[in-house]
Amino acid sequence: MNYLTDEWLIDWANRNCKSKEQLDAENAVVLENVNKVLSKLDGVEITVDPIIFDIKEFESAHAFAIALSIASKRYADTDDIIVRYTKPENKETHDIYIQFHVLKSKAKMFQKFMNETDETFEFSVETSNEIKSCVKYLNSLGVKGEGGEPLLSKETDYAKDMKDVFVKRESKVFVMVKYDDELGLPLLEWNLVGADYECANFEEVKSKIDTIIKS
Repeated sequence: MNYLTDEWLIDWANRNCKSKEQLDAENAVVLENVNKVLSKLDGVEITVDPIIFDIKEFESAHAFAIALSIASKRYADTDDIIVRYTKPENKETHDIYIQFHVLKSKAKMFQKFMNETDETFEFSVETSNEIKSCVKYLNSLGVKGEGGEPLLSKETDYAKDMKDVFVKRESKVFVMVKYDDELGLPLLEWNLVGADYECANFEEVKSKIDTIIKS
């Protein structure tokens, strides 16, 4: 079988393989493109608003992948900065955008704030839409259930639990978020109260938390 001979293998390699010099030259071009695009991170403060890198900014998918790897390593030792690969879809055109984002994690920042301040947030929700928005928002902040379980998962749905016992105009759902030192997490507690119970509403508390996270 002549395709297994040394001569055949050498001939195939000469026709199909690149030399180290060629590979080094090509890699240098890729890295130049990567460093140029990543330079928009230089001297910029990372916040909860993502710095977006789209694959179209790079000369190749290979360059995009290298940039993602470099950015991930750059912030690997930080407490609250994350590098997130994502594929958002345009709901009108259904175009998919391949991107990675560099941003501060709202959940990590909120957890750090709660740990350092020991502050408690208390408020009420009084419609099904408010309950849904509240649970979704708190879940995005890394808030867990009383036992440390997720607020929303295949097994748990705190929004459904609240709505199952909530009666509009007859009751409110009182929500409290506090830090648990043993679990090292902000936890949610809730119970039904009368419709005339007075406390802050969800939008007021959400606005306060958003200000804390962005400051």
